[in-house]
Amino acid sequence: MAANDFWKLREAPLHEFQEADWEAYYPAMARWLAHDDADIREACVERLAMAVLSAEVRTLPRDDGGTESARHRLSWLLEVLVRAHAKHTDVLGFFLDNLRYHGDKEPFLTPLLDWLRALHRERPFGISPEHVEGILVLITPCDDWDTQAPHWIALLDHPSDYVRACAAYRLANCGTDTTPDTDTLFALIQRKEIERPGIAGPFWTNAQYRADEISIDPAEWMLGILEQRQTDEPAGLPFCGIDFHLHEWCSNSPQLVERMRRGGHLALALETATETRGVVQGMLPQLLALGDEDDPRIAHAAWWHLALYYHTLHPRAHADEPGIRHFPLWQPDADMFVLHEVWDDKWRNVMVLYPAREGEEFDDVRAWALIDMVLPPEIRGALAHHFLSAHDAPPAPFRLGDDLLFEFETGALLKMEGDPDQRRWRRLEIVGRGIQEQ
Repeated sequence: MAANDFWKLREAPLHEFQEADWEAYYPAMARWLAHDDADIREACVERLAMAVLSAEVRTLPRDDGGTESARHRLSWLLEVLVRAHAKHTDVLGFFLDNLRYHGDKEPFLTPLLDWLRALHRERPFGISPEHVEGILVLITPCDDWDTQAPHWIALLDHPSDYVRACAAYRLANCGTDTTPDTDTLFALIQRKEIERPGIAGPFWTNAQYRADEISIDPAEWMLGILEQRQTDEPAGLPFCGIDFHLHEWCSNSPQLVERMRRGGHLALALETATETRGVVQGMLPQLLALGDEDDPRIAHAAWWHLALYYHTLHPRAHADEPGIRHFPLWQPDADMFVLHEVWDDKWRNVMVLYPAREGEEFDDVRAWALIDMVLPPEIRGALAHHFLSAHDAPPAPFRLGDDLLFEFETGALLKMEGDPDQRRWRRLEIVGRGIQEQ
């Protein structure tokens, strides 16, 4: 079986399927469960879970609400997964991971709970009982906070980090009308996270959707944990940790980036300072300071971001970074940065053009003249369908906020950043994707 055939099938538009499409799709997809490539098996399980537990019941409503046909399809899915697991003992684990997002509603919930409890008892080879227990915590209905909360709180001390994370996630929002004492709950999670990391991130993953009900400052709460915990978060959690949430929550705050940096959390400070693909007011000094760090991974990444978005060449980049070149006044009205990126056996160039004088912009005619100098039409090829556009849209630029995004038939990309309505541009970014093979 050729892998390209699978990846093409994986892109099938499930939301457009009719009944005949489903009957053809399921056996065609299920055969890939036997493939030797674990990435293909994992992606296959994800597509089958999405199809059975979500997509099909939406595309084919039945008079009975689809209960009988949906449960029949679920029974088929569980059977093919168990058979595939006998050959590749990662298949059921992949399916359990997908139950973080599906299966917690009828008509699937009751049969899935029965199946999971049996799986927990039988413990087939390759399946961790803690993995099953965690999923049971996630999808078991919460009918009464007073009954469920003590059980979930007790699970915060479970030997398994996976089970603890699932319990913390459920504690954040049990799904009833009862409102817990959120301040007390946040304090409890913080204390236990400092003692043994792994629950604050999963808790906030769910709690963030109730942010308007929360009196605490989430950034202060998470930074307080970060600055007091003795070990890092464990790997393999089913939800993002506080490091992830912090880099998003604080990405517009130079003050909090400085606090991370001064506290020695350099990787997180860098991730936070570079989260926004553009200029953040007041962030320049933090990026310059990160560019001065001794760790080359931190420093070089800061140099890249400064060149890519801030029209700034870090003083150390002149000698230490051959992948960054600055051409001031490359044209009388334009500065150029060229960033050379290599990974595996491939490379690409990213070229960024800024108006040479602060506060000026390129008009549309001048912008395209510069683009044609850097990436002539005969090299970039014709305009293609942009990957963010609707799949049936004709080749055209895609507007994203104040950016116009272009994709060309070679794979090369262009971003024109500024005012698309007035056709005025403060930054041009050209990515030489694909053209290295020409």
